[in-house]
Amino acid sequence: MKTLHGAGCLSAARRRPLAACLAAAVAIAPGAGIAQVPNFDQATSIVVVQNCNDSGSGSLRAAYANAVDNVLIDLTDLVCSKITLGSALVDPIAAANVTLLGPGKDKLAIDGAGLYRVLVHRGNGGLHVDQLSIVNGHYAGARGGCIYSAGGVEASATRISSCVLESDQPTAYGGAIYAKDVVSLFDSTIAESSATAATSNLARGGGVYAGGVIVARSTISGNSADRGGGILADGLIEIEDSTFSGNHATYYGGALSSAGAAQSHTISNSTFSGNSAGANGGAIYATTLNIYNSTVTQNTTPSQFTRGAGLFIGASFLQSTIVANNTSNGGLLEDDVVAYDVVAGSDNLIMAGSGPVPASITIDPKLGPLQDNGGPTKTHALLPGSAAIGKGSNLLGLDNDQRGAPFDRDNGSAADIGAYEFRDKVFRDRFEGPA
Repeated sequence: MKTLHGAGCLSAARRRPLAACLAAAVAIAPGAGIAQVPNFDQATSIVVVQNCNDSGSGSLRAAYANAVDNVLIDLTDLVCSKITLGSALVDPIAAANVTLLGPGKDKLAIDGAGLYRVLVHRGNGGLHVDQLSIVNGHYAGARGGCIYSAGGVEASATRISSCVLESDQPTAYGGAIYAKDVVSLFDSTIAESSATAATSNLARGGGVYAGGVIVARSTISGNSADRGGGILADGLIEIEDSTFSGNHATYYGGALSSAGAAQSHTISNSTFSGNSAGANGGAIYATTLNIYNSTVTQNTTPSQFTRGAGLFIGASFLQSTIVANNTSNGGLLEDDVVAYDVVAGSDNLIMAGSGPVPASITIDPKLGPLQDNGGPTKTHALLPGSAAIGKGSNLLGLDNDQRGAPFDRDNGSAADIGAYEFRDKVFRDRFEGPA
């Protein structure tokens, strides 16, 4: 097992750290299956979409069907709220890198009408979707309910939701997004999507299935599959400043599951809440995992024989993290961490651990409900008197808690445990701020 005690690739390049993270991934875990790095910042041509028609001159379909490599398809001038498709949008194989730029995710949606995939990207580079909503995709095949990519996918300030992969084949991978290479999500939401397959236990990644995953300042919620209700990745997983909530796996990893060879996956400043699995790993099922300054709570598995309602992990590292109030057996059994190999780390609050887990504070952390406490993603606030206040650490040197600026990571002699830093002063907008 490798533990990452440095600043981490996400913290080093916070806006769009794709290239930096993938370089780090190759260095940390050679052969991880993460292929070419899409280059989304060098558009050599721009095509402006002129109308909201499904087809014809000036339409999105015409622009996408005739895309060239490194094209930017500009939808920012459109005044309609939705483009409803009569079939999936498919680009040329030669268009390795394609960018769709919208006017805002609340202003324009590309809608599959509950009948079709939305985007098929056949090039081996990357599909970048920026400031759009991708909704109501449906595909009766094995890969990608809303988006399929033979390369990578990057979504920025984008919502992808209500996607259904309902496979008539043995496998189903990626209810919302399937990508052979890396899926990167920045300031985005993957929600209310599902993957089902003709063969039991072979539906993977209700939200995302990918060769590797990078998630920053994003929300993954309400997705479902047999394994990895929110996300399942074959390669390296890097998550920062994000919330996974209300995802469900029929078998393993309600929010998140890893597959393939062991990886040093890293999670920091993030919240896993209210996820569930029918077997093991109500929130996370992983061979090896590094978690820093995060909160894992209120996740469930159904019975005393389905364990690790919070974490079901092998050799891992937990630092300044809350894993508490996760339950099995209909809420009767506190079941936070099941470790089948040594878990190292310190300064944690783990109410109930099974296996070789680090010594921790074991009392209730007194968490508020999952809600908007400021910042781009929902969090559980530490309530006054919480045992987590001032008992944590900041091994990664994070500047802020999960909410970002102005919520400093360290407030006092020591950081708090978990994704949220307690403050005893309140701004007039009702959100806590610097003391």
